[in-house]
Amino acid sequence: MDKVIGDLYLKLQSEYHSYIDKVKAMPSVDIIRNIDEIAATKDVYLFLTYPGNLDSGECQYLLTLDEPLRLMRDQWLNNDKEISESMTETINAICHPEDELDDEDEHEP
Repeated sequence: MDKVIGDLYLKLQSEYHSYIDKVKAMPSVDIIRNIDEIAATKDVYLFLTYPGNLDSGECQYLLTLDEPLRLMRDQWLNNDKEISESMTETINAICHPEDELDDEDEHEP
């Protein structure tokens, strides 16, 4: 496994376990109130750590972020697509913002 990918997996794992520890400390009413966020955090974590879903450059960029899991989760929760499509868009929006600017330029009159 590429070192960059391994480093990102470790960072995501640490962030995920820290998040779960905070959830475990919540009163049950708060857990129920935040169930969508909790489920999304798990889904995003599993997607990001599944081999082949990120390339080395995306991993390198995500490593520069303080909380890549939270950022990806929050971005993903703001759209209504299936996970594979929406995660690809989320990865591109965060790791390749210049591509989105190029797409916007093509659609201007």
